[in-house]
Amino acid sequence: MAPPGEPVLWSLYVYAPNQGAPIFFVIAYALSAVFHVWQCVRYQAWKLMWLHSVCAVSFTLGYALREWGSHNYLYLPTDKTPLMIFILSQVFIYICPPLLELSNYHLLARLFSHIPHCAPLPAHRVLSTFGGLMAVVEALNAVGVALVANPAGGAQALGTRLTLAALAIQVVVHAGGETKVDLDDLEVLRGLSPLMRYEVYFYVFEASLMLLNSWLWNVWHPGRFLPRDRHVYLAEDGTEVTGDIQEDSRPLLAKTAHVLTFGLLFRNKKEGAHRMQELSEYPPGSSHYTA
Repeated sequence: MAPPGEPVLWSLYVYAPNQGAPIFFVIAYALSAVFHVWQCVRYQAWKLMWLHSVCAVSFTLGYALREWGSHNYLYLPTDKTPLMIFILSQVFIYICPPLLELSNYHLLARLFSHIPHCAPLPAHRVLSTFGGLMAVVEALNAVGVALVANPAGGAQALGTRLTLAALAIQVVVHAGGETKVDLDDLEVLRGLSPLMRYEVYFYVFEASLMLLNSWLWNVWHPGRFLPRDRHVYLAEDGTEVTGDIQEDSRPLLAKTAHVLTFGLLFRNKKEGAHRMQELSEYPPGSSHYTA
């Protein structure tokens, strides 16, 4: 077994992969997948959380294949099986973070639609806003990581700047990257970024963070808290109202300030007037009143 950080010639992973870690993540993601499926059935939340169930299953398959690959990780010109297993493992693992991002944005939009008076932007703009940022980060990070892996000094400097730009945006969105390496040149492999030569970075910043994301939604499943009817939302006084959401026409700065002051300042006067009119038309105790 090569020491940590020491590349292995013809290794598809650059290093000799750990054989125990994938087993842990297979079990952890499989349990999360079972809970996600059960919770979607229990709370009738398939439309809200189906992507989390699919991604948990995909992660399980990805790490199961990575466990097989940890015993067969050398590229063989005469046998393409290790390469195919490696590719499938990478696909099953790396296809999930962008999908989970989209699912998280969908959940955020659903939350904003449930509490419209606290939303800093309309629910229908969440996906386009954060999806656009995600696309920019993905492009910057992919180019940046590829250039950092290039042994040429100028390219590495440019790649470092692009990667730092991507990391600055990653405060609010997640990103991933790809690159190419020469498996038959030990000196080139030793010149690669530590992110590629040390497996621990993958398990800390990829496998563990994605597992945490999956398990957090198991513990605080949105189906337990959000009503199934999208027409049910919270008014400013905390009561549940059934009907069409009144569009907040205030400037974005005013809505953001309202959220940052925990609803104490920059209140939406139109919302309050609408609620008073609704109470006058349908007083408590009537068949149209929803508490």
